[in-house]
Amino acid sequence: MTQHRQHKIAYLRNLHEILFSLTAGFVGTFAVVPRLPESLRMSLYRMNRSIYDALHMQYSRDLLTYDFAFLVIGVPSALCIWAFLRLSKPSSLTREILRSVSGVTAVAALPVLWSVEFRPWRAGWYLIETMMFFEAGLAVVCVFLYLYEKLPLPAWGSGALLVTHLVPWSREFELRGEMFWILRSYPVRTHLLLEFLFVPYGRPITWVVACCSSVVWVLYVRRLRQIQAAP
Repeated sequence: MTQHRQHKIAYLRNLHEILFSLTAGFVGTFAVVPRLPESLRMSLYRMNRSIYDALHMQYSRDLLTYDFAFLVIGVPSALCIWAFLRLSKPSSLTREILRSVSGVTAVAALPVLWSVEFRPWRAGWYLIETMMFFEAGLAVVCVFLYLYEKLPLPAWGSGALLVTHLVPWSREFELRGEMFWILRSYPVRTHLLLEFLFVPYGRPITWVVACCSSVVWVLYVRRLRQIQAAP
């Protein structure tokens, strides 16, 4: 392997580790925080209000938000995952995590969590929700097909498929609604940007990080294949 290729895969791997760690930390926080006991969630809310007051910021809406509290939990979790990946870098376990687990986490974790939360088998099989539910299952299947080179698509086709998967989920994770609300609130204030990224329960920021991680994962796996196929 040439020095240029080594440098390129090292850079891509470092970026992949960071984004995967953030995705795993934020997805875990997003999955756990709304399911905490009421007393713990109210404690997080009070801590969040205290941070706002300390920074002399104000809420723009009367919502129980956890934006700073979400970061207080999510970022240390991501740092722990990143530290593990760095310390165990030479191991085959870490290589497999970055190759496969990271893809499932980035591409499919949020849709699967949404399916568990919405539970269409109990809430009712409405058209849009039913389509999203089956799309979540299809995303998991496509991740494994891509991993084992069973997805007969060129690089641009894989990218287009990934975008087709990610964009509809922006509606379910509140990104589009928050964006339109922010644009109507010009001039944009810092607290509006925080609510855009974190309300409700960190959904928008988790979706954004997962999208970035998905793209880098596709590029990382593709680069690994090229290196393995190179003489």
